[in-house]
Amino acid sequence: MKQDPFIKLVKAEFERRRSRNQVYSLRSFSRDLAVDASNLSKILSYQKVPGSRLKKKLGLKMGLSSEDLTTWLEPGSRKTMVDSVFQRHRLEVFEVISGWQHYAILELFRTKRFSAEPKRIAARLGLPLGVCRESLERLEKVGLLSRDQRGQLRLVDNVSSSILEIATSRAHRNQQREILEGAIDALDRVPIEHRSQSSITMAIDSRKIDQAKGLIKAFRRDLAELLTEDSAFDEVYQLSISLYPVSGSENAKEMEMV
Repeated sequence: MKQDPFIKLVKAEFERRRSRNQVYSLRSFSRDLAVDASNLSKILSYQKVPGSRLKKKLGLKMGLSSEDLTTWLEPGSRKTMVDSVFQRHRLEVFEVISGWQHYAILELFRTKRFSAEPKRIAARLGLPLGVCRESLERLEKVGLLSRDQRGQLRLVDNVSSSILEIATSRAHRNQQREILEGAIDALDRVPIEHRSQSSITMAIDSRKIDQAKGLIKAFRRDLAELLTEDSAFDEVYQLSISLYPVSGSENAKEMEMV
C-alpha cells in the first residue's frame, strides 16, 4: 500500500508525544484523538488509509490550522511539480522541527569526543533508544545528516538549528512548549551552577514590544556568539531565557533504553 503522507504526520505527532512521556501509549494517543485504538493502529501501520472526514478530525485534534488542513486534505490544489516537491519537503521539515530532540542531536554532533552511536546519544539526551534511532533516520532523510565513506553519520556542512524557517506555526508552538517544559524539569534536575533561570515583572509601554523583540533577538545572537566562539563544544544547552543543559555528561553512566 502506498504510504499516505498524512499518516507520516500522525506518526510524527505520536513520536513527539512519546519522546516527552515514555509511558505515553497508542491507547493514550487514541484517547487524545478520540479515535478507536485498533483503527489508529491500522492507520499508523499503513494498513488503513483514513478518509477526508477522519483526516480532518485527526488534524483538528492534533492542532493543525485551517491552512495546514487545506494542505493535507486538498493535495490536488498544488498545480505544479515544484509545488508538489515543496509540499513533500515541507512534511519532512515538519517532522524534524516538531520534536526538540532533533535540534539537540544536531548540536551534539558539534561537541568534543562525540559518538554517533544511537545508544550513547539516547543516554545523553534521556531518550528512548527507538525514538533516538527514528530521529537520526529522519535527520538523514531530510539531508541534515549524511554518511561518510565509512558509512558513519556526520553533520552536513553549514547546518544550523535555525535552518528550518518554513515550519508551520503549530510546529513552532510544539517546539516552544517542549523547551519550556524542559526548563521546568531543569529546576529540579540540574544544579544551580549549571543553569541560569531568572525573571522580571514590570509595567511597560506596549508600543515598544517590537523594539523589545529586537533586543531579545540581538541578545540571543550575542550570547550564542560568546558561547560558541572557540568551538570547544562539550554540552548542548537550551535558551528560553532559561539556560539549561539537555545533554547529560559524557561520563555519566549510560542508561539502557528500550
